[in-house]
Amino acid sequence: SLRSLEQLFEQIDRVLDREGTLYEEAGDYGGLPLYRYPPLVIFIDECHQLKRPIQDALLTMTEPSERRAILEDFAADMSNVTFLFATTDIGSMEKALKTRAREINLKPYEQEDIAEIIGRMHKGWSPEVRNLIAIAGRMTPRVAKERAKDLVRILKQDYKGQKPNESIVIEIMNKEWGQDRLGMTDRDGRYLGVIEDANGPIGGENIAQQLGIGLTEVENDIEPFMIKLGLIKKGQSGRELTEDGKRLIMEKGQ
Repeated sequence: SLRSLEQLFEQIDRVLDREGTLYEEAGDYGGLPLYRYPPLVIFIDECHQLKRPIQDALLTMTEPSERRAILEDFAADMSNVTFLFATTDIGSMEKALKTRAREINLKPYEQEDIAEIIGRMHKGWSPEVRNLIAIAGRMTPRVAKERAKDLVRILKQDYKGQKPNESIVIEIMNKEWGQDRLGMTDRDGRYLGVIEDANGPIGGENIAQQLGIGLTEVENDIEPFMIKLGLIKKGQSGRELTEDGKRLIMEKGQ
């Protein structure tokens, strides 16, 4: 959501003010007052989506020899600042910015990891129920926690507080959450159908247009789960079905 360097520094200054920490005056730079910022960490999520001017500005702030930012009214010394960039599409980052950072690949959550998280929250639930909630949460801990909370509400409201079992959870997934046992929705099925009809690699923009939704929704809400299920693969030329994806479509069509 960052659109300008000024917007970034408004957020930084707001946090510093809240914490009772200030930058210090450090002379001037190019006719502008120079402020030296205190040690802090700036975390930017989905940095590949940053507009080019912002990425260019980050280059000057991560320059090894002179880490400064030039704004309209002042210059900022960022030599004490640590940047953390997170991305799900490192290939879309500016090459120069990538060279300024050390790349750390994070391991995605597996189904058993999320099931364990749910089990810590709901110790009386069976392994089968925990795994189903992980699937219903589309292998994302935050979403799985929301599903678990909703399950408790539905059990209390419609099942007289009954302890969940596998069949009840599958029934709730279908009726309440619009998901099958794999956690897939009708929209997921239509997504796979668009790729199948393409008979070859197809780009994300094309898929989004055919589904009538935004590209961000395709990339953030649908594709990560499809990849975790092993139903699609993404390459430079586009998206394709895997053998498991083709097999699933055939099974659903029968």
